[in-house]
Amino acid sequence: MIPTLDSIEVGAAVSYPQLHVRYTPQPEKKEQVIYYVETASSLYAFTAGLNASDIAELPLECGLSIDLAGQKKKRIEAAYDALVALLDGVMFGAKKSRFSPQWDVVTLAVSVSKGPVEFNLTPPHSIDYIAESVERAGKMASVFSDMSVSVYWFSKEKVREPEKPGQNVTVEKAASHTDALVKARARLLEYLAPGR
Repeated sequence: MIPTLDSIEVGAAVSYPQLHVRYTPQPEKKEQVIYYVETASSLYAFTAGLNASDIAELPLECGLSIDLAGQKKKRIEAAYDALVALLDGVMFGAKKSRFSPQWDVVTLAVSVSKGPVEFNLTPPHSIDYIAESVERAGKMASVFSDMSVSVYWFSKEKVREPEKPGQNVTVEKAASHTDALVKARARLLEYLAPGR
């Protein structure tokens, strides 16, 4: 996670030290210590990718003869659900026993693609990343006719909304960031259905 470019440009990314003291009732050498904890506040950009097509696939050169074909769907579901838990459960950061971070998902976009090449969203460093991602998806789908891309997005701030997507590209605004993640999961599972 890094601060977004627009938050840095307006000076909304702040880092400050806090003085802490470790105290013990029976002080011994080096048990009572003064130390600093660095905390920060900003609008952060977080990017994650999940290449579902490579899950449960072993390279030929590994020499293992494990049949993972029957496990593929379950492994993909587990990987996606772990990503959702990481984001929605704020399962990142340190010192959770002493710090309860104030956080909120302000903007989120999720893409699910199927085809001969992978599609990744534009990094969320500017407020236009959702619209730019949809534009790029439309251009890629026009080059690769057997490619389809779905983008689910949510925003609490004023963003440049995506324009009408190109052929084989669907875009849907979600009611919440969790709703966007759930819709993307449903599309991913749809792509995994036999015959798709």
